[in-house]
Amino acid sequence: MPGPTPTPIHLTDRQKAILDQQLRRAKCPRDLFQRATIITLAAEGTSNSDISRLVPANPVTVRTWRGRWQAAEERLLAAEGGDGTTKDQDKVLEATILDVLCDAYRPGAPPHLH
Repeated sequence: MPGPTPTPIHLTDRQKAILDQQLRRAKCPRDLFQRATIITLAAEGTSNSDISRLVPANPVTVRTWRGRWQAAEERLLAAEGGDGTTKDQDKVLEATILDVLCDAYRPGAPPHLH
């Protein structure tokens, strides 16, 4: 029995180009590579279970990153700016994409004094 329909992901041509550029880098960090692959496959319409088998990743991880990308879509479109493709706009968009794909800040346990 199929599960719920996954959250749709929409990528603009510039977003797709930046994600592809990150995936082709010789020294792309593993977590960034995994997350960019998840978003790219999700935009192609691949189901969460198929993505989790292809990447490989836990299905919960796939759902998490699909949801985070969707939540940041307005921010990504704003960073994309107008219809021009200047180097400055591309740098802003790339920085925004990398920020979206980064781990959320977690302060951790407070320090202990002995």
